[in-house]
Amino acid sequence: MKKVRQSFSCLAVAAISLLAGCGGDSASYIEGGNRDTAFSLFRDKNYPGADWELALTLAHMPDCQRRHPLKREPSSKPYQADLYRTPDGGYTLRSGDIWYLMQLTTCSLQEAQSPPAAPGELIGSWQESDSGFHFSPAGKP
Repeated sequence: MKKVRQSFSCLAVAAISLLAGCGGDSASYIEGGNRDTAFSLFRDKNYPGADWELALTLAHMPDCQRRHPLKREPSSKPYQADLYRTPDGGYTLRSGDIWYLMQLTTCSLQEAQSPPAAPGELIGSWQESDSGFHFSPAGKP
């Protein structure tokens, strides 16, 4: 019986250690303080050393709300994504080396074939810091 308890304890410690590198988090940008218009970036890691699985939810309530998968990014380096507003009322997202074009009126997102010549005005960035994963408005750390 004592050996069974020791084996179970060792197995539990190993399982907890393995899961310690897993998890996910999210951060949101709310356009103009209006909770009906928001961009939420989610990232999940299924096991230690796995790439980040990323998704962006666009919300323009009550018209639409849609979650879009993004390309995976390595978890071995700090992750950052930048959000831009274009002059025509659209948005551009740079996630790693990939650029995405977005329209809030339809909650649409598509991968750009090449980096845009003028992505627009930088609104802010999703990034990691000592306090966790968060959205930082442009010009603020």
